[in-house]
Amino acid sequence: MIDLPTEITGEMPSIAESLRQDIEYSLGDIMRKFAGNGLQAIPVILEGEPASELIKYAEQEKVDFIICGSRGHGGFESLLLGSVAHQMVTHSSVPVLVVK
Repeated sequence: MIDLPTEITGEMPSIAESLRQDIEYSLGDIMRKFAGNGLQAIPVILEGEPASELIKYAEQEKVDFIICGSRGHGGFESLLLGSVAHQMVTHSSVPVLVVK
C-alpha cells in the first residue's frame, strides 16, 4: 500500500465531486442535443471498471443491445478493438455493436 500525503488524500473527495460535476454538465449539453433532434436519452453515471460496470448495468436493466465505441488502444489482444470494447464483446450476455 502506498501512503499518500494528507494534502493529496484530503483533496480526493473534492476532486471526485468536481469530476462528477463536469460530467453532469457535459451530459446536460448532450441531452439538449438529443432533445433538439427529437431523441430521448436517459443519462447514467457509473463508477468502477468500465466494461464490467456497463455489462452489469445492461444486464440489470435488460437492455436490447450495447453500442460501444473503439479507439483501438490497448495490448496485443486488443489490436483491433479497444480493451473495454474487447472485454464487453467477450463477456457480455447482451449483444454488443462496436463502432470504430
